[in-house]
Amino acid sequence: MHHVSPPRADVQRRRLPVLAAGVLMAMAALLALSLALLDRAPAVAPDGEPTAAALAALRHSLQAQDPRRLSAGSLHRVHLRPVDLQLLADHLLRPVGGAARLTLGDGTLDVQASLPLLPGRAADDWRPWLNVQVQLGDGDGVPPVTALRIGTLPLPAALAQWLIHRAIAHLDAAAPAGSRSLQSALHRVQWQADGAQADIEWRPDLPRRVLAGLLPAAQRDRLQAQQTLLAGVVERGRGPIMLPALLQPAFALARERSLAPGADPAAESRAALLTLALYVIGRSPVGVVPGAASWPRARWRPVLLAGRIDFPQHLLVSAVLAAEAGSPLADAIGVAKEISDSRRGSGFSFNDLAINLAGTRLGESAVHASPALQARLAAGVRVDELVPDVSDLPEFLTEAEFHARYGAVGSTAYLRVLADIEARIEALPLWRRRGA
Repeated sequence: MHHVSPPRADVQRRRLPVLAAGVLMAMAALLALSLALLDRAPAVAPDGEPTAAALAALRHSLQAQDPRRLSAGSLHRVHLRPVDLQLLADHLLRPVGGAARLTLGDGTLDVQASLPLLPGRAADDWRPWLNVQVQLGDGDGVPPVTALRIGTLPLPAALAQWLIHRAIAHLDAAAPAGSRSLQSALHRVQWQADGAQADIEWRPDLPRRVLAGLLPAAQRDRLQAQQTLLAGVVERGRGPIMLPALLQPAFALARERSLAPGADPAAESRAALLTLALYVIGRSPVGVVPGAASWPRARWRPVLLAGRIDFPQHLLVSAVLAAEAGSPLADAIGVAKEISDSRRGSGFSFNDLAINLAGTRLGESAVHASPALQARLAAGVRVDELVPDVSDLPEFLTEAEFHARYGAVGSTAYLRVLADIEARIEALPLWRRRGA
């Protein structure tokens, strides 16, 4: 007796319900996993912007422990207070809209962090949040992860440990052949209720290697293009050069590169600002990109803005801070620098602060309105379009003079001057042209 196979169409019809059930089960599993991993609200809300005094204290702490004067191979102990660790965490997460809460104990560091997975247009916009809880313990080398939870789902701590080691391996991959692992530079980390300490074997290449691993290849290409252009521009003359004469070709190049398929205009503008900022403060791009040693070297010339050599430095450094880390942080760093200057002797200068704030506006626009800003700067701008007239603002105030005339930062008298500065910036022709 011959066996007769059912027609292919009948077999396919019978399989459809099975396939549909499988798809529905997979979708249900993904939905359940998403509900377990994602939340409708952040578990940690930002505590507000850092104060100038807190940022100044952090900078002073890091400068006091700067290991660059040590000989290679020396063991260096770094101490960080709980407030320092919190500021560093906030600085890393604020650009992406996240927040973290760090709790130190004897032998443990508990980290609770919230990251938005989608940008929200307003505070009440719904968007999914990734709420993560990690606990680290003391240890030799990389601190061990002792607990991990994402959303409501506990996960194996070994998963987080594996991700950390993968990140270190990624950084090591950018190092020259034969270099020692970054992990071997970290000897011991200890957590205490009053702070953290880490024993690090100092190597001169450590900062550059970390930066090289964190900097995407596309951004290295952007910086190389800007550095090559800058080297050619400054070679065509002698003596001081006006900042607008550098901004125009840099943003013309950024605009041209932004027209390519898949280009990122904001990243192109950031590269232009960072290249110029490094140049005006006399820093080589090698400090950011180790491979930049083979790039064209830009012969240094004094760069002036409104007749002053310090104004381009204030403007561009503040612009980079705003473009990379958000305007409130850039404002706070600008104030912190002026407060610090008043204690070192140069004095608090409202005109420097005004240029800082103008730079912040420039950096904000480089991110949020990059194509329009590129077009405007590529066309060329005058000094009075770029920064306000600040010649009548008080400067070189000692700490005692500042407190006698204005009290503290945030006082009514201080805020009155700040409001005047902000009104001058808002009235600049560069910003009155809508779209920039």
